[in-house]
Amino acid sequence: MNHYFQKFILLGFLGFACFFSAKAQSEYLVRVNPASGNYSRINRLPGVNWITIQPTYTAFDEINQRFIFKGADSLYNSFLYSIDANTGTILSNPSFPVLDDPADNIIELQYDDSANVLYGLHWDNSENREYFVSINPSTGTHTLIDNLPGVNYIQIGPTCTTFDKNNHRYFFKGIDFEGFSHIYTINATTGQILSSPTFPNSLLEDASNFQYDNSLGKLFGMHKEYSDSLQYLVSIDPATGVYALLHSLPATEGIIDAPHYVSYNEVDHHFYFLGITPSPDSQSRLFTIDVTTGACLSSPIFPVLSQPFENVVELHFDNSSSTLYALHWGADKITSNINDKVNSPYFNLSPNPFTGYSILSLNKEYHNVVIFIYNSEGQQIRKEEFSNTSSITLKKENLSSGAYYISVICDHNQIGIQKIIIQ
Repeated sequence: MNHYFQKFILLGFLGFACFFSAKAQSEYLVRVNPASGNYSRINRLPGVNWITIQPTYTAFDEINQRFIFKGADSLYNSFLYSIDANTGTILSNPSFPVLDDPADNIIELQYDDSANVLYGLHWDNSENREYFVSINPSTGTHTLIDNLPGVNYIQIGPTCTTFDKNNHRYFFKGIDFEGFSHIYTINATTGQILSSPTFPNSLLEDASNFQYDNSLGKLFGMHKEYSDSLQYLVSIDPATGVYALLHSLPATEGIIDAPHYVSYNEVDHHFYFLGITPSPDSQSRLFTIDVTTGACLSSPIFPVLSQPFENVVELHFDNSSSTLYALHWGADKITSNINDKVNSPYFNLSPNPFTGYSILSLNKEYHNVVIFIYNSEGQQIRKEEFSNTSSITLKKENLSSGAYYISVICDHNQIGIQKIIIQ
């Protein structure tokens, strides 16, 4: 199911980066072999402790061979990192985004590989208006191109933005002020909305995980057909919002949408996605689909990790070098040392351990607070939202005794993670 979020959206949380001591875990740029599922480290990314995974904050610059992403250091300061894809060297990391109002945002990055420009969507809270902007990766500054009249929300979760570099068109899925969903096509040069048909046409129809094939001139996506419960590869006409079923995809229990595991190879017309195979196997596999024939070319188990809190995320295919890149949070050496507590200057949880409830005390009152609770295997098991509060009662309710992790997000910023013990 797709979820619709408001424009002032929370920072994504990546794979438990601070659960391990800083000396034992590091972020890496890696190459991925889609046929085998194996990945190889290119270089360590010093100072990077977090990857922002929600909404879309990664892009690939095929002209300058740069992997671009939004991340944060150990103090939760956010930066826009540009990485040399060949060497893994950090080329620049300006603060990002630099905004006057914490309710503003810049999201859904897309790179125009013919104009050499990074684009995004910017919500200006004071004006109650969405803008299309260009972004300077070296400085983190943005330039308004034009406002987007009628756009109230941006859909995030599955990949719902993509780019046509031949015609300089930016595609995204959004919601108008009356609550109707549309697929928007923007002239990236002028910011003008070229088309915005209703999309999807009913609650039982939808398509997401957009990928544009510039060599074929086609917009592709994924669609679940409720009549047969199968996932399909579809082609989408962005001018009309009509999509056509092309090929059924291998049977899966679900598609992993976040972090982002969908990417596209325009050289060979291969569509990559990460799916969970049906029970009893329930394995995560990286599928490669030939869009011209529908053939499943490979489906290795992915990712294969040495530690439960490692990960490989944010896939991007570089068509100029025919290389699939990703970010990997992994151990510098095999270790099982997990911190019992990651101290945060912004909140305290007491008592901990607890039996019935615990009080989450924040350093001040926040307008919007979101908490996520994860089990010891990193699976999200609870999400709660609160407004205008400095204290939250965390109840045991249906949680069984054991160890969990709580991620706290205040006014759309990740402020910390802590291990909790329920007795």
